[in-house]
Amino acid sequence: MEPGTGVVDDLARLTDLNQHIILQELQLRYAKDTIYTYIGDILLSVNPFKELPLYDKEVVCQYRNVSVLSQVPPHIYAIADRAFTSLIRNKTNQCCVVSGESGAGKTEATKLLVKHIIGLCRHDTNTDLHDRIIEVNPLLEAFGNAQTVMNQNSSRFGKFIELKFSPEGYIFSAKINEYLLEKSRVVRQGYGEKNFHIFYYMFAGLSPTRLEALLLENSQNHRILKRTDGIAVYENEAVRKYCEDMMKHLKYLFQVIGFSQEEDDMIYALLAAIVHCADVEFEVDADTDGVYIANEYTLDIAAGLLGVHSEDLISALISNSSIVRGETIVTLKTIEQAEDGRDALAKALYSRLFGWIVRQINILLSPKQSSCGTTACSQIGLLDIAGFENFQQNSFEQLCINVTNEQLQFYFNQNIFAWELEEYEKEGINGSDIVFTNNKPLLDMFLQKPLGFFALLDEESRFPQSSDLSLLDKFNNHFATSVYYLTASQTKSKNLMVFAVVHYAGQVTYNARGFLEKNRDTLNSNIVNCMQASQSQIVSDLFTAMITDTGTLQLNKSRPKRRMKSILQCKRPSVVGSAESLSRKTSRAIRQNMKKEHYRNDASKKNIQTAGLQFQNSLVDLLKKLLDADPQFIRCIKPNYFKEPDNFLPDLVLQQLKYTGVLETTRIRRLGFPTRIPHLTFIDRYKVLAFDSSAKVDATPVNCYKILTFANIHGWEIGKTKVFLKYFHTEQLNLLMDKHQASVKVLQKMLRGYLARKSAKTLRKSIAEQLTWSRSFITNIGQKSVDLFIKMANQKEHDYTRQQELLIERRKLEIQRKEKEEEEKQQKLALKRRLELERRLAENVNSPNRSNYVNIPSSQAAAASTDTQSQSVDRTLEWSNRIWRMENAETPGGERHKRPSGDGVRSGDGVSTSGFGDIPDLIKNRKSNNYILHHVFNPALIPTQGKRRTPANELNSKE
Repeated sequence: MEPGTGVVDDLARLTDLNQHIILQELQLRYAKDTIYTYIGDILLSVNPFKELPLYDKEVVCQYRNVSVLSQVPPHIYAIADRAFTSLIRNKTNQCCVVSGESGAGKTEATKLLVKHIIGLCRHDTNTDLHDRIIEVNPLLEAFGNAQTVMNQNSSRFGKFIELKFSPEGYIFSAKINEYLLEKSRVVRQGYGEKNFHIFYYMFAGLSPTRLEALLLENSQNHRILKRTDGIAVYENEAVRKYCEDMMKHLKYLFQVIGFSQEEDDMIYALLAAIVHCADVEFEVDADTDGVYIANEYTLDIAAGLLGVHSEDLISALISNSSIVRGETIVTLKTIEQAEDGRDALAKALYSRLFGWIVRQINILLSPKQSSCGTTACSQIGLLDIAGFENFQQNSFEQLCINVTNEQLQFYFNQNIFAWELEEYEKEGINGSDIVFTNNKPLLDMFLQKPLGFFALLDEESRFPQSSDLSLLDKFNNHFATSVYYLTASQTKSKNLMVFAVVHYAGQVTYNARGFLEKNRDTLNSNIVNCMQASQSQIVSDLFTAMITDTGTLQLNKSRPKRRMKSILQCKRPSVVGSAESLSRKTSRAIRQNMKKEHYRNDASKKNIQTAGLQFQNSLVDLLKKLLDADPQFIRCIKPNYFKEPDNFLPDLVLQQLKYTGVLETTRIRRLGFPTRIPHLTFIDRYKVLAFDSSAKVDATPVNCYKILTFANIHGWEIGKTKVFLKYFHTEQLNLLMDKHQASVKVLQKMLRGYLARKSAKTLRKSIAEQLTWSRSFITNIGQKSVDLFIKMANQKEHDYTRQQELLIERRKLEIQRKEKEEEEKQQKLALKRRLELERRLAENVNSPNRSNYVNIPSSQAAAASTDTQSQSVDRTLEWSNRIWRMENAETPGGERHKRPSGDGVRSGDGVSTSGFGDIPDLIKNRKSNNYILHHVFNPALIPTQGKRRTPANELNSKE
């Protein structure tokens, strides 16, 4: 491709290759807002310092499952997609190494990588792990990033994010590894720099009530927030509003990631304690030759927030204890020592709090149970660490950061150059054209033992009487002959406490003042004991926790929980103090004890790790993680010093291209073979391109040659045990594999279609037969069911008719039985009545009351009596029968006559109650049959009442 057009996506494909052409191509692309460029398989990213429409949903979809990088424009999403695809396809760990100067955009690049990888992988919809992982970076930035003169959001620690996946591509956990936190920034910042972001967010974002509860005042009144350049804490209202919004977002992040409200409150309380601790001031105590605390009110606030007694904290800050031959010697501090101890406590509190936050994040991002089971899981690691720094004043922190970048540059050189040359030599391939700058001698100067830079620093730190000047003299003596080390005289500096190191990125001058104190980085035992005795659970845990070899916090899980005073509600100390300063009294008491005796301690002196040793262990641990994965490199470039958009400084960019090895990388990627695959792996992966998939193919160079020839690829090399390919050869082979797999899928689809159709035809025939049989069966069953139904209906009708006949017959019999019973009953009743009538007649005939009747001549009376009696009996019988027939006769309405119950006869109607009184009464109750009284009853027998009447007179009267 022709240079100078700005359309070349891959610099390794340029026809002419030199630094001027590469620089011109990058500048033209930057002017078009094309910030990404490939160098083979390495991505070059130039910081635009402005928002670009490169990360919306359409772009995200464009960079999913990219087969060939050249088919899509260069993008950081393409690197994320390649890492994830390689993880799934090759089952190997991947790592994305983001490097560059401070302000080159490494942190933003890392966040974009994490976001796209999380979007590519599968996940359980029942969990919010994706959201938690994405939101981790902004939370860590609040506590681990700060404004420097080169970058407003500079990472002041290194983090290695591990994303762990199951073999199927499901993400099930994440882990954050933190390295090299610049904790000295908590108490001291350089010119034009700021403290960690969280302090400014807290003062701007917490409510006035909450700030008052933490006893915090105006941010300008606190020492660690004051700017060394005299500028206000918040330059303008826009900055304050930004910090306030970030604090609101931070509270939201705490909820998303899973922090409880109590943990949030505890974090703010500890941050307030750090601010108050740093505000403690000391003055010389002439009486004890020691120091006392000038603002004990501030110390009381800090003690309350830390959950310790003010007397204990005062004693820890103004006195020092050291172990000499088994004895603990307690001495009073000078002002310098007291201020160092105060700052050491503030730094320890912040660094341990930061470590605790990272630990809590890892707990919340870890799986409840392993999703891999017994199968080995793969992971993608992402490294984001502070870039190379060169300030006006460089100290121990800048030295550690730059050595770390030296190590990363060495790792880059090893992957791109050194290991490639070694492979060429072993495999018999010519690599004489490859030349690169190796920084291994410089790393040996720093890390070699026992005479390396950090080894000498640790040795000098163990001597109590050593000083920064003696340390500098030792450096000058040991490294005088090194081409990478320059003394103050060689740098022509007026400051005799400086030295210079020629790094891969250029010469950097360091000030040795404070190196020993920062390297020792130890708290006095009395401060540690004071914090361990805190009534606050978290403070006590932070200072009883172990510090690992890499400087990270490791809490003691077996330590029992105990009920402690909460630090979340701090009461304002009383402003009315005693007449004498508490710190003065404590200082005098310590002085008196010093004169009496030493405190005996049988414990031996522990081997305390220095900051330099922890730094070296961190490098070893980090490099081990990187070597265990296939790397994906992203080189970030800073276009200008002023963080201005559309400002491309060619000299600055060219300098970065040189020391990052971009020019050499471009040439190597063009001439070399970055992909080296063993024969067996190559055959297993690509044999289907030239052989049958079922064929057994031996892993020989001849078979590899057949595959490459069949694939029509040129420019490769076959070594003794490996196949050497250029970076684009892998894409070509993968593209052929994709086509082959697509063809296989088509054949499988056609075969499956044929088999499905055949099966469907057989199935349809079987179904038709089954339907025919089913219909015949259903028809027969239906006909038989109808016949059975008719038979059952006829049988039911017959049974019903028979039942009705039986019922009628039974009713007739019942009626006949009842009629017979009734007839018998009536006959018995009639007989009974007849007998009763006869009895009564007999009684009437023989009754002595016959004198009541009219006197009749005896002869007539006798004859009349005889006739009357016979006639009366006959008529009585006839009357009885008529009465029975009348009672059993039916009325026109269908009712039967009812015979009145009872034998009594009504009185008061002129009817006697004796003799036949009941019969006339029975007859008279039926008014329709009154004629019976005249035809049946004998009036002569009716007794009179009050007037004697004869039957003849009665008959005559009636006539």
